[in-house]
Amino acid sequence: MNNTLISVLPRQRDSVLILSLTGVIDGYNANDFQRETQRWIGKKANKVVLECSGVNYMSSLGIGMVMSLHKALSVAGGHLVVAGLQARVLEVFSLLGFTSLLDIADEEAIAIDRLNNPTQAFPKVIECVICRKHLTARKSGTFRCPCCRTILAVDQRAQVRLR
Repeated sequence: MNNTLISVLPRQRDSVLILSLTGVIDGYNANDFQRETQRWIGKKANKVVLECSGVNYMSSLGIGMVMSLHKALSVAGGHLVVAGLQARVLEVFSLLGFTSLLDIADEEAIAIDRLNNPTQAFPKVIECVICRKHLTARKSGTFRCPCCRTILAVDQRAQVRLR
């Protein structure tokens, strides 16, 4: 990519395409980010991990680009897992309600395992560890309790812990 604010490093692990991102995704480079990721998705990848541990800022436009990538893969019968979001970026995803729409993993290895070994443990009724409200988790990932606003992490076996 020409813009040095974000870099996309593609690599393959088994049948999973991993796109490792570093930098920031904002209004200046969101279109470049989308073009670059679509270039790799266009190569018939249907299991994709967007590894974001190196992304320290993502604007709402950047998050919109992630949602576009998610939609493109879903329409093509594929699956996207977003991995390694930093706390600030995860907070924005959560505030916008995207943690319930996207498959989000704490780290790359978990994302790859999730793509290679899909589980049938969901949907599952879980309980908030703080306020005890019952919630329905449709998949593993990170969720915000609507009652007490606590961020909860639900693993592949539907075990709940504080994030």
